Amino acid sequence: MLDQLDQLIRESHLDQRTLALLSYELHWASRNDCAGTVNLIKQHLGGQRGSLTPAGQRLALQLLDTTWRGARNDPRRREAVAAERDWLANRFGELPAVLLYRGAEAMLSGQRADAFAFYMQAANEAGESGLSRMYVGAYSVRSTDVRDWTEGGPKKPIGCQKQISWLCKPLEKGKICVLVAADDAYFQKFGRLLYENLRSLDRSSQIHFHIINWSDDCLRVLPGNDRRLSISHEIYRYVRDYTYFAAARFFRALEIMNHLNVPLYITDIDNKFRASASDIFEELRDHDAGFRFQENGYWFPWWGPSAGNTWLNYNAEGMIAAEWLRDYVGSRFVVNKPARTWWFDQLALNEIQNHARNCGYRIADLGQPHLAVSVARPRSEITDLKSKRRA
Repeated sequence: MLDQLDQLIRESHLDQRTLALLSYELHWASRNDCAGTVNLIKQHLGGQRGSLTPAGQRLALQLLDTTWRGARNDPRRREAVAAERDWLANRFGELPAVLLYRGAEAMLSGQRADAFAFYMQAANEAGESGLSRMYVGAYSVRSTDVRDWTEGGPKKPIGCQKQISWLCKPLEKGKICVLVAADDAYFQKFGRLLYENLRSLDRSSQIHFHIINWSDDCLRVLPGNDRRLSISHEIYRYVRDYTYFAAARFFRALEIMNHLNVPLYITDIDNKFRASASDIFEELRDHDAGFRFQENGYWFPWWGPSAGNTWLNYNAEGMIAAEWLRDYVGSRFVVNKPARTWWFDQLALNEIQNHARNCGYRIADLGQPHLAVSVARPRSEITDLKSKRRA
């Protein structure tokens, strides 16, 4: 593996496809041999002088990423990462990789404003495509000032319609509604799987599918006799903007909640449940909102929440949180740049969670599979279906 990486790194005139491959291979090599990967990267960077090439920039970022992963269970993890960060800074100056991990250090120290400033500086220095996939969340970071999404009324991204349309509304009400959203292709691949999974566990909860750019074929996916099933849709201008397809469930949550008058549990359409949605309601009914937060979010805020594990109660505070989600997406989402905006929805959840806590809301810390959501469906099946999305 490392010998193959050595050859790949030495290739001249690396294009964006090869850069992406380089980042991918280094990421997986680091999982198997962190120390060997770090030594290989430092061997190549040690011979560089002056400004780094795009490949060198990726290597610098992967050096810190690999050090971070390799020290996962080390109590001196911060010190180990800081040592490699300073090694890079002394040789090459304030690279995007250095700035990102300066931001992480500030985040760990509770200095959120400074951290966000470092993330934004890193994104600006990296340019249009200089960050690898795990770090592109930095492109979506804005200031920690919440006023642009808590004041001034409703906002919406360019290219989407003002209000959703309804294919069918529920005829009976449940205690909780599971909300998912997807584009037409993803809905056709996963909608029936999730529906049957949910109904095999629970027939008393509501299920709502929101479809972006739906077609008549969608009507054949689900049965027409479920009295607690509802479907909405919207037309969105940018048909390949996958990040909006992921963020739409949060942008539309308040509007859907106002129609259904029921709490929402927001998840991924390609998830699988192990317990009923009604059980989820009993656990969360006394909380205004709930988010799953992972410790990686203490380093980079877009790594913290899980977009497939969100609770919004049907009360005043829960609806205000839904309003914040709508306006955060509406004011900060950059349309039709999916390569740059990946992680946007998780960053949005992180900011709403942080603001809600500051406002004294009752926030549940959602585990996984605490709420019985898992990727228990075989990975090969998920991978196969996802690969057909673009077919």
